[in-house]
This record gives sequence, C-alpha cells and structure tokens, in this order.
Amino acid sequence: MKKLLLVLLLPVLFFGCAQKKLNPKLVNTLKPFQTPESVLATPGGIYYVSNIGGFGVDGDGTISKIEGGTITTFATGMNDPKGLAFKDGIVYAADKNQILKVNSNGEVSVFVDSTAFPSVPIFLNDLAFDNNGNLFVSESGIFDSTDGAVYKITPEGNVSTFIDYITTPEIHSPNGLLFDKDNNLFIIDLSTGKLLKISANGKELEIIDHSGKMGDGLAFDSRGFLYYSDWDGGRIFRVDKQNKSTVIDSAFTSPADITIDQEKDLLLIPEFNANDVKEVSLY
Repeated sequence: MKKLLLVLLLPVLFFGCAQKKLNPKLVNTLKPFQTPESVLATPGGIYYVSNIGGFGVDGDGTISKIEGGTITTFATGMNDPKGLAFKDGIVYAADKNQILKVNSNGEVSVFVDSTAFPSVPIFLNDLAFDNNGNLFVSESGIFDSTDGAVYKITPEGNVSTFIDYITTPEIHSPNGLLFDKDNNLFIIDLSTGKLLKISANGKELEIIDHSGKMGDGLAFDSRGFLYYSDWDGGRIFRVDKQNKSTVIDSAFTSPADITIDQEKDLLLIPEFNANDVKEVSLY
C-alpha cells in the first residue's frame, strides 16, 4: 500500500515542482551606464551592456561588462551601439549602420560595413543568430516609414534581405529579434508594437500579440515563455504557450533590449533613460 501511495504521489509532487509560479521581483539595480540600449547574457553569468552615450555622437559609444556584480568598460570607440549577440567567444554589436565584433580582449573590428548592405542602413537595431550560425539584424529605418527590413548575414559576412516592408507590409520598424528552437524568427516592431512570428523560410507570418506601444527587446526564459519590453509604455509582457500576453510589471521608465539569464531565470532590463540595468527574478 505504501508503495502504491508513493507511486501516486510522485507525479503530483513532480508536477507541482515543474509548475513553479511566476513571481517577478526586483532584486538589484546596476549603475551607472550611459544610455544603455541592450543587455547580453553569456555562459557563466557574464553580461554585456551596450552604451549609446550621446545619441548621434560618433565615437563615444561603449560596451560595459558585468561580472560578479562588478561593472567595467569592455570596449570603446563605437558610435551608437545597440543590439548585441554572442557566438564562439565574440560579442557582435549593431552600431548605427555597421556590424562590429569584439574579441575577448575588448578589441573592436568591423564585421560588416555599411556598403555591404543592399542599401546603406539608417538605424540598425537588434541582432540574433539563427540555428545555422547566420546573423540577423533589424533595420528600424526612419520611424514608422517604409524602409524597415531584417537582413541575413552569413558567417562569411555576405548580406541579403530576409524580409522587408516592400514584400511584407507588417514590417514597419522591426526592433527586437529572437529565434526559437525550430528556427522561427520572432520580431517586435518599434512603431506598431506588434509581435510577429516569421517561419524559417520567411514566407509565413503570424501576428502573435499587439498589446504594446513601442516594442523593443525579446527573450525566452528557461521554461520557454516569451517576454518582450514595451519601451514607451514602460511595461514587460509575458506571452504564454497559447499566445496570451500578460503584463508582469509596468514600473519602468524606458525598458529597452532585454535579456534573460536562463540559468538563474533572471530578467535583465536596460533602462534607456534612467542609465541603469534592473535585475528581476522571475520565479
């Protein structure tokens, strides 16, 4: 009888543990930064933050490194660095109209310059690697205009248009980019607030949510739930497996390109106008 009770109870206990309830709580505020736009979480709990500095001022952009709660300057001499991505020990940054890469010593070089794009970019924004090692970058263009696009960049640095406003009018000012395990691309739009899902072949588009005003960053937690930041509304949304969105917090001033440390389920939020980074424990 005891064995039978144990067999019956184990699934209940396991299910209860697996369904740990979302409980967002601000645990830390890191500062100062200089107009922080994007946070990148890398293996081992090391984070990187892009600092635009003076918007439109060339040469004053930097990337900060956060390790063990200590903030140091990792790379300097950029223009307006925004979205960050990480692969094989290299940090990649979207810097106005070019893509930079930064090695482990903080040395900066150009990966793709402005002339390599189909047309010279106006406002390169976020970065994301797909599952095949290609780097994607969003071109937000002129706000709410017709020049929005997402470009695909091969490991060799060859650039092609993956999707744009001309072929897909839902693409206005694409901002945050994120791939799932099936290589579907999620896009949050800066001008419309729409959360879009694009199939791996770029031919199928689905509107997942339209609750925000000015979409910025995207991130998955360890349980596969999707989060996005609403820059103008000061909110963070969570999207469940049925595509239902819920505001988990609305106390921010200008939440930009978020990330999640999946090992800790720690949401990192760069506050663009507050010059700090908030750390929010999710569970």
